[in-house]
Amino acid sequence: MKNTVLLLLIFSFCNSCTKLYNLKERLTIDVTLVNENNLPLSNVNIDVFADNYRSIFFPEIIQGRSAKFQFPDYNNDLITFNETGQDGKARLHFPRDGGNSKNNDYQVILSKDEEERKPLSIFLKIDDFEDFYVEIPPQKLYLQAHLTSFFVSTNLSAEYSLLDYELIGEVAHNFITVEEFSTPKIYKEPQIINVRKNQTLQLNYTLVENLSGGSNTISNQVFIEIGENQVEYIIENL
Repeated sequence: MKNTVLLLLIFSFCNSCTKLYNLKERLTIDVTLVNENNLPLSNVNIDVFADNYRSIFFPEIIQGRSAKFQFPDYNNDLITFNETGQDGKARLHFPRDGGNSKNNDYQVILSKDEEERKPLSIFLKIDDFEDFYVEIPPQKLYLQAHLTSFFVSTNLSAEYSLLDYELIGEVAHNFITVEEFSTPKIYKEPQIINVRKNQTLQLNYTLVENLSGGSNTISNQVFIEIGENQVEYIIENL
């Protein structure tokens, strides 16, 4: 009797882990990849996962935004893959998630971890598709050997706090969203960011000065020379 109950529980658990897809609705993604000289990148692997992040870092946590992405219910669910052609382009088709939520999430991973180029993840929601289609504008992939680390940290007194900052230059992001195709990526917390070696990087940041009876917002812009080794910039009181 105990064995029967155990088998039923195992079956029930496994059955609940079956991810359903709507085979009548096919989603399509067009991707274009270029190298550091803006030339087409061919034979680059592209994987599309459903409800998968492969990391403890989530966009809504890192950016301090309202939640855009749900925690993954089904990890490592590879639903399609392809490689770019000689023109740097690839088209991928896959069935829509069978769930009813409008927040069904997809991760498009450009380049694998073991390849010589730094991978880039693109997070998509079902609402990012128009008529079941998304075109990803040309994305630049960087050679790992051409990257170094840029560390943004703070040394602020109690009356100051960091609101946000952005980097203008050759930056190799870990992930981007559809909204960030056309707007600069905004960071909320001090962190280490991969950037291309031997460039001048522009850092724009905003501080909030807490005053008695109110607050004052202060913006600043600095230019930082990036060489071969890691560079740290410390944001201090203005």
